[in-house]
Parts: sequence; C-alpha cells; structure tokens
Amino acid sequence: MSASAAELVAAGNRAEGESRVREACELYRRAIETDPAHAPGYLNLGAALESLAEPEGAADAYRALLGIEAANPHASYNLGRLRFAAGAAAEAEGLLRDALRARPQFPEARLMLAIALDAQGKLTAFRDHFVTFSNSGKVASSATLSATEFPAGYVPNLDLGFSMMPLDIPTGPMRAPGSNTLAFAYQSFLDELAHAAGKDPLQFQLDLLGPAKPPVVSQSPFGPTVGFDNARMAGVLKAVAEKAGWGKKKLPKGTGLGLAAYFSHQGYFAEVVQASVSSKSGEVRVEKVWVAGDVGRQIVNPSAGGNQVEGSAIDGVSQALAQALTFTNGSVDQSNFHDYPLLRMHQAPKVEVHFVMTDNNPTGLGEPAMPPVVPALTNAIFAATGKRVRTLPINTSELKGFASMS
Repeated sequence: MSASAAELVAAGNRAEGESRVREACELYRRAIETDPAHAPGYLNLGAALESLAEPEGAADAYRALLGIEAANPHASYNLGRLRFAAGAAAEAEGLLRDALRARPQFPEARLMLAIALDAQGKLTAFRDHFVTFSNSGKVASSATLSATEFPAGYVPNLDLGFSMMPLDIPTGPMRAPGSNTLAFAYQSFLDELAHAAGKDPLQFQLDLLGPAKPPVVSQSPFGPTVGFDNARMAGVLKAVAEKAGWGKKKLPKGTGLGLAAYFSHQGYFAEVVQASVSSKSGEVRVEKVWVAGDVGRQIVNPSAGGNQVEGSAIDGVSQALAQALTFTNGSVDQSNFHDYPLLRMHQAPKVEVHFVMTDNNPTGLGEPAMPPVVPALTNAIFAATGKRVRTLPINTSELKGFASMS
C-alpha cells in the first residue's frame, strides 16, 4: 500500500529534523505527486529549499500552490518575502496584501452575562451564554469556552450556556488565543459588578477569590497540569495594586485607573492601566501600565522576560484601540498597516513590570501578560468617563461629551 501525501510530509518532517534536508525535499515532491492539492507538501518543500539557500526553487513551490489555491495566505506571504528580497517590491506588495486578506481570522464571540448579588454585595449567581462559531460541526479554532473559566468554583450558582453558528471562514489564533476575548468580557463585567455593589474593584476581586485553597491537578498529554490557584491570583492583584498606588491617587478630570487580572497559559497576571480620555474628541491616551506576574520560581533572563511582558501590554493596547477588520462581500477590506494600524512609538505607554516569585514550576511568558491589559484599559475608561466599553476595538466617538467620574 503506497503512502498518502500526509504520511510522506510527516516522513519529510522527520528527515528534516535529522538534518537530511535533501531527502526531505524528495519526500515532499512525492507528496505533491501523490496529491497535487495537498498544500503542506508545497509549503514544506518551499521552506526546505529556503533552508538550502535555493530561493528560486522555493518560489516555484509557493507559486505552484497559489496556482491551485489562490487564497493560501502562507504561500502568498512566503513568496512575497522572497520576491521582496529579489528586488521585486511591487510584486511583493501585492502578494503580502493578499496574505493579509486571506489569513485565518480570529473569531468573534458574544457573551451574554447575568449575575445576582446579595444584600452585602457578594456575588451569588453567575450566568454566561457564550455565542460562538463552528466549522464543520466543531467549535471554530480559538473560539471555545472552558467550563472551569473563573469564577467557576468561586460562586455558589453557576450556569454556562453554549451556542454555535456555522461559519465557513477559516479561523485561527491571535496572541493568547481565546483568553484575550474572555478576559475582556469577564474582567470588564467583574469591574461593573464591583461598582454595582458599591465596592472597590480590587477588594471585590479579592473577596471573590476568598481564602487560599489547593488547585486541582489534572492529567494532560503534556503531563500533570495545575489548575487555577486563587492564592497566586490574589498575590499578583495585591502586588500590582501596591505598585500602581491603587486607591491613593487623585487623578485629573478625564483620567482614570482600571484594574484587571487573568490566569491563562499557566501564568497569573494582574494589570493596572492609567488612561485619559478627551471629552471633545473621545480620543484615548494610555499613559502607563503596571504589570505584576507570577510564572513560578525562576526567570532565567529577566531582561527578556520583562521584554515579553512589555510587548504583550503594547500589543493588547494596540488591538484595543485600532485593530478592526471589516468585510465586503466576504472579503477582508484591510490590506496593510495603513488601514490596520499598529500602535506608534509616540502612542506607547510606559510599562512597569514586576514579577512575583513563588515556589512553583516556571511557565511561559509569551502570552499570559496580554489578556488583562485590555479590560484594565476599558475599566480605566469607565473610571474616567462613566461609560462602559462593550465591544472591541474601542469606538472613541462613543466616548465624546462624557461627564467625568473623577
């Protein structure tokens, strides 16, 4: 029985891993002969030829794939890089625009939340109806909700509902996939609940976390996985509040502090954002971000670790303020950074990073610092304006003409 295209590509991957790159190239070519529509064969062949310093052959592989799958973003991007390096800037620009338009999109989600507070302002019931998307009958990539999502386990009555709508658009991860959406919704809502209960948002979260209790340890394909640890979350909340002077500052009109915290990718992060809003234009200026993170007992390179956290904060602020995708007849309108802007240097806030060292195994830093910054920013906007942000990116026109909360 002859090998399938997927099996041949897998064999090529193993050969590359053992530095047998020429052999891998032949396996990828056989995969393409076996199934001319098997995209991984072309992509792996192109990458392998690039590693052999054969850009012309790599470009031919990417062109061949685009000939049968014109909207493949990986082929467009890789061929665009090679054409730019070869001096064909105009061709490269068109290919890179195609890649941006065709890449998998991060899925939208709508969370319909409801709660109950008792006479003392304590959270007694929490309901979330999570509306998301599906592809081929399964939850779309990066569009799910876990039954253990906080405050599960910390509120006596919990109801999680799940609805899916069919979607024929490929979806994929954005930094801190899934966590970014859920952190915005849940941490914005907890801030709103704190104000409804007449409590300080920091104290409200600490009260909800309650006394320390051991986390649940479960088995995963990667070994034992430690679940949510409320003591570690309380630790970063207290640390960031102290560093930011939470509750001790008198801020000018139109300026506010916002707090948020989130556990994701095995990291615990709490963040405070100071932001100002123009009553005349609604323009938001993020002035400073304080971050406290707990990723265990050891950070081998503190400078690189701090850089990861600073980048996460900047990335989150950029997404919240400007990065919107719109569609016309099913096609993405945005094609480059002129209409899908990133935060510029003059807009970037100062980011102050603090690590809370605990006797836990070290975990990653690339993603968990990003989710809390967005709700911290929108909570700061509420503190400054009295207006809640319920959709992203932030629509500054809705913030005009506020009566300051300060």
